[in-house]
Order: sequence, then structure tokens, then C-alpha cells
Amino acid sequence: MDNKRLILCVCVILVMVVVLVACGKKEEQRPVNNNSSISNNTSNNAGNKNNANNNVAPDDSKYAKSNEDGSKTNVSDKIKNAKFTIDGLEIKNIKLSEATSRTELTADVVNNTSETKGDVSLKITLLNSKGDSILEMGGYIGTVEAGKTVQLNSAATLDYSEAYDIKIEKN
Repeated sequence: MDNKRLILCVCVILVMVVVLVACGKKEEQRPVNNNSSISNNTSNNAGNKNNANNNVAPDDSKYAKSNEDGSKTNVSDKIKNAKFTIDGLEIKNIKLSEATSRTELTADVVNNTSETKGDVSLKITLLNSKGDSILEMGGYIGTVEAGKTVQLNSAATLDYSEAYDIKIEKN
């Protein structure tokens, strides 16, 4: 009788180990949730729509320069020279960089009107050289007083530094 109990206990333990190992493997295979946030004294999270490298065109690597510290800086003239005006707020001086698989977007938001503006929800889309979307993220511009400039900041958890172009529109 004791041998049967011992065999039963060993079998139960083995089944438990197999189940725990299988659960651990499933956990490792889950995709990373890529969250982005944009702020100018406020932050807003939105899910990234596309995988970082799914839509990168073969020639897009020329749009990111590697730095000595291992980070990358986007050098696309389409992004550097892009300007958008939304509800009287001008978005310009856009910079895109990557460090440790985290892409950062910064831009100046200038209120050239004579009244306080803001409270604007944004949709920011990064495009490859073929015009395909490689990332869509939400953003928000808080209050910007007349004649003032604030900084727009965005971050994504993968490397999108090789983007060719950008679209920013009201959401």
C-alpha cells in the first residue's frame, strides 16, 4: 500500500511540474504590449498599432544615424522639416531618436494666436519610405498660453527611429 502511495505522489508532483513549465513557456511567448505616451505637462497612453519592423522598407535604414553610445537619431528631412498646424497650434522641430529599444519623439508646440489654446487629442503616424504606416500613437496637447511654446514628448517601446515621414492630425 505504501508503494502505491509513493508512486501516486511522484506522479502528481511530475504532473504539477509539467503544468508549471508549460505555463511558464506560454508566458514567455506573449507579445510585448507597446505603450506610448505623449505629453506637455500631461501624459496620455495609447496602444501602438503596428509592430516596429513589420513595415520598414529595405532602404529605410538610411534614415537613422547610429551614435557612439549605441543610440540612433533619425535624419529624414521629411521628419526634420515637417510642420503641422492644428487648432492654431504649430507643431515643428520634430526630432525622433532611439535608445535601448525605446523611441522618443519631441517637438515644439507654438501658440501663435492671441488666445489660450489646447486640449487637443492627436493621432501621430510614422511612415516608411513607401508611405506605409509603421506606428500610430495617440497624443495630447494640454493648455498653451498665447505666444508660448511647450514641448510635445512621445515614447514608444520599440525602435521606430528609421521612419521616413510623419503625419500628425487631430484625433
